[in-house]
Amino acid sequence: IQSGFINGAANGSNTSSGNDDLGDPLTIGGRNDSFTALDGWISEVLTFGSAISVADRQSLETSQDGYFAISGAATAWSSQGNWSYTSGGVAGAPVPTAADATYFDGGSTVTCDVDVAATSASITMANSYTGILAFGNNALTVAGTADLRSGGTFTGSTGGIVLSATGTLIPPSATTLPNVTVTTGIATLATNNLNVAGTLSISGGNLIANGRSISVAGNWANSVGVGGFSAGTGTVTLNGAGGSTQVISGNTTFDSLTATCTMARTLNFTAGTTQTIGGTLTLTGASGQLLSLRSTTPASTWSLTPSGTRTCSYVDVQDGTNTVSPAVNPASSVDSGNTTLWFGT
Repeated sequence: IQSGFINGAANGSNTSSGNDDLGDPLTIGGRNDSFTALDGWISEVLTFGSAISVADRQSLETSQDGYFAISGAATAWSSQGNWSYTSGGVAGAPVPTAADATYFDGGSTVTCDVDVAATSASITMANSYTGILAFGNNALTVAGTADLRSGGTFTGSTGGIVLSATGTLIPPSATTLPNVTVTTGIATLATNNLNVAGTLSISGGNLIANGRSISVAGNWANSVGVGGFSAGTGTVTLNGAGGSTQVISGNTTFDSLTATCTMARTLNFTAGTTQTIGGTLTLTGASGQLLSLRSTTPASTWSLTPSGTRTCSYVDVQDGTNTVSPAVNPASSVDSGNTTLWFGT
């Protein structure tokens, strides 16, 4: 070593000596004592003829531990100014790809705008992150674990989290996700219940509730069919706002299914589909504020197969078929026609 550098500044001159295969220690400088001797294996040595710049140093760093969002000049996901190799470090790391882990911690306290269709191998939100991950109309596709339990809040219109490979989804403990989509692989919920402000979509793979409950304020879309959702012992709650219409599409087997309202609203079931409920079915409105159960295609039927307990009242049913005797006979309810085993004997 002809010259030494610390943080890019020259720091004297040194020499090195030693044998590579005789067990002798490598010495740095002109001394051979316990302070300068390196007794052990050296797996890699990089040599430079001069000091290297910050940019050059960053280009040599690896992404084995992923990239950190920082409170830099840029807040867009697509900008290198938003990313660093270390927590709170210097901006300029590459924008994460499907091969890279991403971390949000106390090194960033600002909003990160998902301004493109983003990808990541995994994402971790630490409790020290107090900013917002704003999806807007864009999706973040995660090819592994999404650990969202601790930090940040999440906003979005049509954007949200897309789970594209087998992994674990740990939802935030106290906030909602705007939209969640499972496209391939097996996505398993863990630690917290899942609360979705928009649509939960299963277009491929399998979502395993793993004993967790799921609340969905938008649509439930399961195009895979009965194999797309493994309910376990969890409850799915359709908790749309008063005056809203939630669409339930595809054939799904639930453990328990709940929808209630204190202000009139509607559940639209895709015509020709069947929802199977092995546990408790709860469908209740309120006096003068009925929960309407409708088909997406008027005069074409939809079906429920409730094999467990039924708690139903203040509903308005049309085009609905109950496939399990006896009739539901919900209290204080309205038969709007073309129903089977909902009313009567």
